[in-house]
Amino acid sequence: VSKNCVELVNPVSALRSILRPDLLSGLIRFSSRNTHVEYPHRIFETGEICLKSKKNTITKQFVSVLLSGAEETFETILGILDSLFKLTKIDYSLIETDNHYYMLGRSATILIENTEVGHIGEIHPQILNNYGVEVPMVGLEFDLTKIPKLNCEEFQSN
Repeated sequence: VSKNCVELVNPVSALRSILRPDLLSGLIRFSSRNTHVEYPHRIFETGEICLKSKKNTITKQFVSVLLSGAEETFETILGILDSLFKLTKIDYSLIETDNHYYMLGRSATILIENTEVGHIGEIHPQILNNYGVEVPMVGLEFDLTKIPKLNCEEFQSN
């Protein structure tokens, strides 16, 4: 369990002992449980994630997209990111990054006005192997509360 995860005091089960710190892991799990459905899989989610800060629990609004299938590449998911931000007239940039979800050299951090808002990339083969997935997956995730133009607020509780 990551130090930023919010652990529940009295969880219903060990599998549900933390509040979700991201959306992408749930999309990967969902796609891996639906391998009987014809590819490509193109799924997304918007929702709340919870993180622990020094004093508070922080709830943020996130967006995550996952594509699964033989033809999915970094360029495919980048096209979706580009379309989303063109529609909302938001300028963004990417810098290469090393993120545990993604293959080294096939991932980037998403920046808006020099602020890190998310990440994008090709899902790491070890993660695919852990879930028994035999086709490429690409994903992106970003924090709506860090994009001033969208006016989404972060919620903090003690």
